[in-house]
Amino acid sequence: MITAVVAFAAAASPVGSATIMPALPVVKEHFGISETVTNLSVALYMLSMSIFPLWWSSFSETWGRRSVYILSFVLNVIFCVLSAVAVDISMLIVMRMLAGGASASVQAVGAGTIADIWEPKERGRAMGIFYLGPLCGPLLAPIIGGGLAEAFGWRSTQWFLVIYGGVAPADRPAAASVRRIKRRRER
Repeated sequence: MITAVVAFAAAASPVGSATIMPALPVVKEHFGISETVTNLSVALYMLSMSIFPLWWSSFSETWGRRSVYILSFVLNVIFCVLSAVAVDISMLIVMRMLAGGASASVQAVGAGTIADIWEPKERGRAMGIFYLGPLCGPLLAPIIGGGLAEAFGWRSTQWFLVIYGGVAPADRPAAASVRRIKRRRER
């Protein structure tokens, strides 16, 4: 169960990068900007997705993984809300860039969580399940984003990310389970 929760949370970052892609032409029209500027919202999201895990992994060593999960997903939800209500393209680009960095925490600390809770002989299967999240995210996100954008407009893709970011860190029971597992190993 914990592995599935961490995999679901790990999908948040890739889902966020691809959910808006089908809505980019609508974003371009809405703000009256060029395709290049519109694509910056995706490019900078992905750039921050690649840089921020360096900080999240360092923070997890200091504050612990649970604190990093909670802080990063709270920040992710805040930045996604601000993306959804963006009044201009600059705000959308900056907020999406920050949301990408915030959602990327699981990319840095998720594998460590899996390593903490599984014995080495069982870890391979668990890692396979964990990596289903980040690998299936880009597969499902454009389908979800396209449906949302078609039915409700481009902002609905960002509201979807708010909901996803609010549901993904439902790992409070998982964190308690990790502590119990560690205590059992120490005995």
